[in-house]
Amino acid sequence: MAPSGEEAVRVATRGGAGEPSSREEALPVMRERLLQAAETVLAERGYHGARVDDVVRRARASKGAFYHYFSSKEELLLELIDRFGGLLAQAMERALAERRGAAPRVEAALASVLTTLAEHRDLAWIVLVEAPVGGAAPRQRQQAVKERLIDRIRAGLDELAGEGRVAVRDTETVATVLLGMLEALATRWLMTGRPADLKASLEEVAPFALRGIGLLPAAGRPGPAGRPGEAEETQVTGTR
Repeated sequence: MAPSGEEAVRVATRGGAGEPSSREEALPVMRERLLQAAETVLAERGYHGARVDDVVRRARASKGAFYHYFSSKEELLLELIDRFGGLLAQAMERALAERRGAAPRVEAALASVLTTLAEHRDLAWIVLVEAPVGGAAPRQRQQAVKERLIDRIRAGLDELAGEGRVAVRDTETVATVLLGMLEALATRWLMTGRPADLKASLEEVAPFALRGIGLLPAAGRPGPAGRPGEAEETQVTGTR
């Protein structure tokens, strides 16, 4: 009996004498092509409007290749959610590693999230707009990404609170609020196109967040040296 399904794909890509064929070596490339095609198709047609056939056609692949890597359209969506979460986490870690000082590090973390959203708009749309309507598993995976980011923000706030730099007691709640602020801003940008420049909105978001956690004085109030705005000038200027 001829092999079928996933077994057929494996047989077709296996070289002789136990050696991998050039086609077998190219399989990871095919997987990436399918993911890139899925990103485009799901962003264009929505999760419920997209079909596996659409992804296969866009990737110039076969259904056998698709089912070699993914069991369903839902698994594709979960993979894309994980990919976006990884991009956000990596960007945040890089930003934090490159900055010194409390305010610059917080601002860099916020900037890393907005920059990643702006540079990966299709993925952002899939994760923020399509995942919630994709069913229980995509919603849970989306929440797992959020929890990962909240934990990283909370850890940073805990460190600052331990040094007496911020007047925050419930760092988990504050981390949740900070991420929620960015999520609301990004969702509106995706749905309406406003603000026109997502990354530029950091100029308003960063001072707001820094004041909220106590790294900047409220506008018009004296800074540590007794002059209005002095703390804001010294801690924010130079981080852009």
